[in-house]
Amino acid sequence: MDIIITPEARAYIRRKSVDPAVTIALAKRPKGSCAGRAASNACYPAVRPGRVEPDKMPGYVEALVGDVSVYYPDVLPGMYDKITIRLDKLFSYEALVAIVE
Repeated sequence: MDIIITPEARAYIRRKSVDPAVTIALAKRPKGSCAGRAASNACYPAVRPGRVEPDKMPGYVEALVGDVSVYYPDVLPGMYDKITIRLDKLFSYEALVAIVE
């Protein structure tokens, strides 16, 4: 699985995280399930700055993308071939988003 971080997202991560790190978690859509065939339709990757919580670390993989540590669930590579982390802006609101392919 390829992980790409845009320059704008990388700058945001450096501003918001003590150490340059980001966590990708699987979030469930309402009335969705991450199990079974419809996993990619029921779940989506949610991104936040910072490291994964220590109690969840056993189910996560750490990868280094440039100078940013990326933590993601060990099942993610089986669901997506490529994830691009970018920064979305709306007026003064900024948020990291994951675009999957």
